Amino acid sequence: MKKIVISALTAGALFAASDAEFETLKSEVAKLRGELNEVRKNVAGDNLKFGVDLRSSIDSVRYEFADGKTAKNPDLFSNRLWLNIRYQPHSDLSFFGRLAYNKIYGDSVNHSQRGSGFDSFDWVSSETMADDKLRVRQAFFIYSGKISENLPFNFSIGRRPSTVGLPLNFRESDAPQSPLSQMVNAEFDGASFQLSLDKVSGVAGMYAKLCLGRGLTNATPRFSQDGADYAIDESATHSSNIDMAGLIFQPYYDGRYRVVTQFIRATNLIGVEFDNSGTPKNGFSNFGAINAASVLYVQEGIGEFISDFLDRTKLFAGYSITQTDPRSDRKMLGSSDSKIGQSYYVGAQFPAFWSKEGAIGIEFNRGDRYWRSFTYAEDTAIGSKLAARGNAYEIYYDQPIAQALSFQARYTLIDYDYAGSNSFFGEDGTPQKIANQSNLVERASDLRFYIRYKY
Repeated sequence: MKKIVISALTAGALFAASDAEFETLKSEVAKLRGELNEVRKNVAGDNLKFGVDLRSSIDSVRYEFADGKTAKNPDLFSNRLWLNIRYQPHSDLSFFGRLAYNKIYGDSVNHSQRGSGFDSFDWVSSETMADDKLRVRQAFFIYSGKISENLPFNFSIGRRPSTVGLPLNFRESDAPQSPLSQMVNAEFDGASFQLSLDKVSGVAGMYAKLCLGRGLTNATPRFSQDGADYAIDESATHSSNIDMAGLIFQPYYDGRYRVVTQFIRATNLIGVEFDNSGTPKNGFSNFGAINAASVLYVQEGIGEFISDFLDRTKLFAGYSITQTDPRSDRKMLGSSDSKIGQSYYVGAQFPAFWSKEGAIGIEFNRGDRYWRSFTYAEDTAIGSKLAARGNAYEIYYDQPIAQALSFQARYTLIDYDYAGSNSFFGEDGTPQKIANQSNLVERASDLRFYIRYKY
């Protein structure tokens, strides 16, 4: 009834108004309608979007030492929460944010149970199951433009998405992020610049991407005793920023077949020195740099429409190589000489035979004596399988339950040939042969079950 009365009054006012007043009134109504549409668009989420990703897990972890003793935890419960934020004011500019909470049941403070304190290191602060803090895991923007009509680019800076890259994203049921996960899976602050080369080259999916990141600063904290806040800490044994530069080049991707290469150099890498008695010295030291290269082949689907099973099957094979560049006064990975390390990584994911939506995955990777990756943030309770100097085996089953809800069962087994797989880059990373040494883990396993809500 109110709408009828208002409409009648409006109509009367319009008839009574002069032509000039009528045009003014129309202009005001159009302006108001535009403002309301803009508000409606923002409120409806066209520009500002939120997402929730909650995972509740139980892990059964077991370690077997070289002398036969064992350590285990059969019921390690945890919750991982990601709060995702995206804002796109226009088509050329987007902001992405992710707040992360990763907590063991019954643990909320950094008490004596926490051991060395390395679990709060910047590379893994959002990946480690620790306390009840909500941390910034990602915060970056992407700006897109064109150098020419056939040469698009994008530029990004902030807390970059440098975990869960190809091909590890298959296991994680997530979209791939950069860089390649066989070599780099750690949290970084930095920037990237990408050129899309497919239109210029005529080759599907070709692009080149330059990435720059800083893993550790040499700046003193605020309120330093000498008053020189944020100046270079000359007293620190590492005394230099840890920086990484990488080039990702994708020569081909047509939606089914994909090849990606990656080249990186990381400088001023830290580690621990030992004194003559074999006791670790206090603090980190700068041990030098590492050069690395990776190549990955991914195939999504086998054949051309032979069957739904083959269409949904994914295959991948990766190879990575590292070369240490030690300082003249340090023993990087226990050696003063440059050492070569290699890793192989293969896997497959295919539909479950008993479920149309479910997927089964199998993966295998092997690292040799001097293999050294930056995969500290890999989501495995027993440490990074991709860092293993030895053989790592994994099988998983992923099953959607309902819209936005899924279940996964996963088993990971690592057989170590050499110690130091998850260490840093100094003498602590020396690849000791595992042979009846009581303090060295020879085999580690993790059986995980989780329920995940992702929307």
